[in-house]
Amino acid sequence: WALVEEVTATGEALAKDIRTILLETVPPLAQVRALIEQCYDLPCHVDEAAQLEAVAEKAEAWLREATAMLAATEVPPRALRQLLHAGERLPVRLDEIALVRDRIKVRECEQTLAKLLSSTCTVAAMDDAMAEAAAAAIPPDLPLLVRLKARAERARAWEEQAELLLAQQPEKHGFLEALALTKGAK
Repeated sequence: WALVEEVTATGEALAKDIRTILLETVPPLAQVRALIEQCYDLPCHVDEAAQLEAVAEKAEAWLREATAMLAATEVPPRALRQLLHAGERLPVRLDEIALVRDRIKVRECEQTLAKLLSSTCTVAAMDDAMAEAAAAAIPPDLPLLVRLKARAERARAWEEQAELLLAQQPEKHGFLEALALTKGAK
């Protein structure tokens, strides 16, 4: 009889721990799995085990989806944001949430860079985009970022040439020099 009481007390204590953990913390998935194992190691039924299993199954399904999206090359930021929000709502701590957050930053940066590269923009706009990319820890070898840096350098060189030409006396420069400078602006 003492054994039954001991097992029951252990089961109740474990159930209380599970409720406390799920209500007061965001445990890592490994801890949730360990608690499930503890529930099954007991010779009695722990009602909270089913709740833990549901949490673990949702987290594992999210991980499968996150793994697939992170492996894909062209996932829209909106889909990644939906994935991020779903992961953040889970009552489990998942390291992959940070990876999704980072991928969102990269995709949004790529969109901004592509937009700048496909339109006429100021050097200041290019500098702002490059500063935002650096602040977001975007890899400096990102192809779109490399192209934008090169475009900004060309624009700065052109501005320097234009300033020199305008600073000198206009009668020293002919029409052809001014025309050559405007062609360099493209």
